[in-house]
Amino acid sequence: MKRRHILAVLASVLLGFAALLPLALIGSLNAQTSAPVITIKTLNFFPPDYEAAQVVYNELKAVGLNVQLLEEGPAELYPEVQTNHNFTIYLNAYSAAPFPSLMFEAFQSWNNYPNGYDITGFQNSTLDQLTNQTLEAANHTQFVQGLYKMEDIVAQQLPMIGLYNDINTQLVSKAFEGYVVMPGGEFTQLNPWSAMYLHPANNQSGGVFTLAYPADLEHLNPFAQTSVRGEFVTLLIYDPLFRYAPNLSIIPWLVTNYSITNGGKTYTLNLRDNVTFQNGEPLTAQDVAFTYEFILKYKAPLFYDFVDMINNITTPSNYTVVFHLSEPYAGLLSAMTTIPIVPESIWYNKNLSWPNPDPIGSGPFMFQSRVPGESIQLVANPHYWLKGVPKLSGFDIEVVNQESVRVLDIEKGVADAELYATPPNLAAAALNSYPNSVEVLKSPDLWMMYLYFNLREYPTNNLHFRQAIAYAINKTAVIDAYGGGYPMPNVFVTQQWNPGLVNPNLPNYSYNPTLAHQLLVKYGFISAPTTNNNSTYLYVGIAVVVIIIGAAAATLLRRR
Repeated sequence: MKRRHILAVLASVLLGFAALLPLALIGSLNAQTSAPVITIKTLNFFPPDYEAAQVVYNELKAVGLNVQLLEEGPAELYPEVQTNHNFTIYLNAYSAAPFPSLMFEAFQSWNNYPNGYDITGFQNSTLDQLTNQTLEAANHTQFVQGLYKMEDIVAQQLPMIGLYNDINTQLVSKAFEGYVVMPGGEFTQLNPWSAMYLHPANNQSGGVFTLAYPADLEHLNPFAQTSVRGEFVTLLIYDPLFRYAPNLSIIPWLVTNYSITNGGKTYTLNLRDNVTFQNGEPLTAQDVAFTYEFILKYKAPLFYDFVDMINNITTPSNYTVVFHLSEPYAGLLSAMTTIPIVPESIWYNKNLSWPNPDPIGSGPFMFQSRVPGESIQLVANPHYWLKGVPKLSGFDIEVVNQESVRVLDIEKGVADAELYATPPNLAAAALNSYPNSVEVLKSPDLWMMYLYFNLREYPTNNLHFRQAIAYAINKTAVIDAYGGGYPMPNVFVTQQWNPGLVNPNLPNYSYNPTLAHQLLVKYGFISAPTTNNNSTYLYVGIAVVVIIIGAAAATLLRRR
C-alpha cells in the first residue's frame, strides 16, 4: 500500500552527550581527562525553542548529565536530522489535520530512509502490519481498535515522548461577535465557521471583517495551493463534500447521506439538489466526479496523495456519485473535508498552471477583487444554500508582513484579527492596553511538541535509557517556558482533541527525576557519585545529538 505522506519541514537544535564512568574506576585520571559535554543547539530566531531547550538542559543536568546550551541557525540543523540522521534526541513541533497522520507516518519501517518520515529508525513488524490493517479498516470501530493497538506499541517502546498540545491564542476585535472557537484556531482551512457566523457587535448582520495576512497568495488556483493561507480563502469561495464540525467530528456538507460498502472500497454519496455555483449553474455529481478526476489526472500536490487509491468514479444520477477504491482507506472522508468542488463547465480545459483569476465556487463568499501583494476582497453569496449565512456582507484580507504591525492594526481597529495565532506576550500586552476594544480567544491548537530518539545508535537504542529520559522530563516546566502556561500536556502521540482516538490506557511516565537517575545508574549509563559532597561525573565518548524543532519554523501538510 502506498502511504499518505504528510510533509514536515523541521527546524532544529543540536545536542551532544555521553555515558558516565564511575569515578572509582578512573581514580587519579580525573584531573587529566576532559569530559565531553552535552551540547544543546537551538534555533537562533525563535525564543520559545530556546526556552524549551533550557528546560531540557536543566532536567538532563539534574539526573547526572553534563550539558551546555547554544543557539544555531537552521541551515546546519536540517540536513543533520532529515537526511543524515546524525542525532540521538530531538524535539519536534508537529502540526497536522485532525486525522492522526503522525501515527501512520513516523514509525513505519518503509519510511526509514534519508528524508523519510521515520526519523527515529523505529523497526516493528507488528506496527507495520497494524498500520496497513488500520488504514484499510472497513468501519470506524475497527479503525479505532487498530489505532489503540498502534498507540500502545509506541507508548511501550518509546521511540518518542509526547510533551504537549499547544494552545492557540488569537487577538481579535470586539467590534464583531460570533467567533467560533475550534481546535486549530478561528481562521483555518478547517474552520469556515467564524467567517460564516461573524457579525457586528451592534447588529446581527452586515459589516465587512478584515483579516490580516502575513503574506499574499501566489495565485487563486485551488488545486495548486500549498499553504494554509491559500486553503482558507479557497474554502470560503468553494464548498467541499464534508466539513469538520467545531468538535472535530466529520459532517456531511454538500452530501445529504452516504454509505461505505464492499469492505470499505465503495463510497456512495448522495448530494444536495439545491446547491448552485455562483454563476447560477447547479452543482451536480458530474462536477464532483470531474473535480476528483482532475486531481488524479494532474496529481494536484495538495490532494493527490490522499485520494490516489480511487480507481474510478461513477455518477448513476445527477445527484449521486460513487467512488470505487483499489483498497480501503480510513482517511478518505477526512481528505474530502478540504477538497473544493469546482464547476466542470469552467475547468474542463484548464490545468494546474491556470491562475484562476476570477474564482467561481459554491461557497458562502464570492470573489470580488484582488490587488496582488496587498489585498483580496470577498462578498457574501446571497444565494448560498445554507440559509442565514454568511451574516457578514464582506470579508477582506489585507497583507501585513510584520507581526507587530498586525497586532497594532487590530488594536487600532484597522484589522479585526490575524490569520495565525498571536504570540502570547503580544496578545497579553494588547489586551492590557486596549481591554475595551480587543479580546484574546484561546483554543486547542493542532501543534504538538514531541521528543524523538534515534534508535539507530547507543544509548538511545536501549529501552531503559529511553524510559529514564521519559521520567526525567518535567512537562509542566516545558509548557510554562514554551507557551506561558497556555499549552496542555499531550497524552502521547494522537492529539487529545481527536474525539475517541486517544487510547486511555497508555503507560504514564510521570515526572520522577529520582527514578530517572536510578535507571541510568542501574543499567550502566552513569555511575553514582563516590562521595556525598562530590557529584562530579566523568564522561566517555558516546556522541548524542538532540534537535529541537520549533512550531514557528515547522510546517506539516501545509506551509504557513
